[in-house]
Amino acid sequence: MDPRERCEIYNGAGDAWSRAVELTATPLIFGFLGYRLDLWIGTLPVFTVVFSAFCLGYSVWKVWAGYEAAMQVHEAQLLAGRRRGIAPTGDVGPAGVEPADARPTGGAPAGAGPAGGGPAHVGPVDATSAHQATGALVPRQVLPR
Repeated sequence: MDPRERCEIYNGAGDAWSRAVELTATPLIFGFLGYRLDLWIGTLPVFTVVFSAFCLGYSVWKVWAGYEAAMQVHEAQLLAGRRRGIAPTGDVGPAGVEPADARPTGGAPAGAGPAGGGPAHVGPVDATSAHQATGALVPRQVLPR
């Protein structure tokens, strides 16, 4: 396995763990704070339920918005590559054969790349604007090949 692929897998696993902890720990913390507030005021289930539900709803929305932003970046990368006639990376069929529609237009061999000197690759897209727009997690950039 290529070290870059391994790094991308580890980054994806780290993002998944951070989202899992965020989805479980944050509502629990806010639920506990709501419980303590309920004990102090004397309205036992009200703030516990409200704080937990609000925090869980926000956490789910944040993950969903981050996923939407990441997919928009990914789709933009794929569309940019198809407009230039470059096959998307990792788009291979059974037995490592590229599909016919994924080959570059213009008669160049599939692995020739834009200048004929390497594999075709769509470069990383800066996802800072997606992060600023949603405040959510976005995928880390992949190192260029």
